[in-house]
Amino acid sequence: MRFSRARALMMVVIVLVAAAIFGFVLTMLPRASATPAGPPETIVERFVQELASHRYDRALPYLTQHLLAQTIPLTLEARVNELEHRTGGLRNVRGIPQWSVGTRAYAIAEADSEHGGHIKLGFGLVLEDGAWRIEELYDLGWKPKGVQ
Repeated sequence: MRFSRARALMMVVIVLVAAAIFGFVLTMLPRASATPAGPPETIVERFVQELASHRYDRALPYLTQHLLAQTIPLTLEARVNELEHRTGGLRNVRGIPQWSVGTRAYAIAEADSEHGGHIKLGFGLVLEDGAWRIEELYDLGWKPKGVQ
């Protein structure tokens, strides 16, 4: 059986269109990283790791809806730049639980700094839609509107 050029070209076009549709559908599916899960110390650890890696857009899902409504990647970048100006880059980030009562918790992220110091950053968390989310960035030098 012999294929004509037109038929071969048509098959290539069909395959390309199918690949494009498949790619579009994959980008529209929710990503697992969009809903971080784990205990408060894990959420804090992953959040600070994303900040330390300068992946500010990937750090946003760790925040509560209230905080997220007031935060853009540039806000986080500015705070991390200020912190790194004092400490240097962060490495060896570890989340440490402090307390958890009902729907509220507090955890710290410990990290070694590039300048040789050891730092601790504390974060208040709240249980939101069944998952722990960060609601306080005080140790990053920023207090959102509407929080006492």
